[in-house]
Amino acid sequence: MAFKPLLSSHFHRQFKKLTKKDAALEQRLGKKIKAICENPEIGEPKSHNLKGLRGEHVDPFVIIYGVFGDLIVFVHVDHHDKAYAAAYEIAKALIEDEGLLATLAKVNVTPKELTAFVKSIGT
Repeated sequence: MAFKPLLSSHFHRQFKKLTKKDAALEQRLGKKIKAICENPEIGEPKSHNLKGLRGEHVDPFVIIYGVFGDLIVFVHVDHHDKAYAAAYEIAKALIEDEGLLATLAKVNVTPKELTAFVKSIGT
C-alpha cells in the first residue's frame, strides 16, 4: 500500500532552499520521498526531542516525517546536525501551517489531533 505524501509548508521551503542549486540532491531527495511513501518504516524512529517522528538519511541530510493513517506528513529536511536541533521550530511550523491543517481536515484529522501529535513529539 502506498501512502499519500503531504509536505508541510516548512518542509517545502527547506526542500526548495536545499535544492535550489543542486538538481542531483533534488533527485536523491525525491527518490527517498517516494521510497518512504512506499514503506514509511524504512525511516529510523527518532528519540529524544523528535520522539514520535521518523527520519531517513540522504547523504548528510535527513528527511523527518510522521505518519497519520495513510498520510506521510513530511515536516523537515536539513543537514543532519541542524535537523535535530530544530525540534521546537518543527513543532511550531506544523501547528501554524494552515495548508497542512486544511488538508488534514479533508481526511478527518482534527486540529486537536494534530496538536496532540505535535505535543507528543519528544515526550
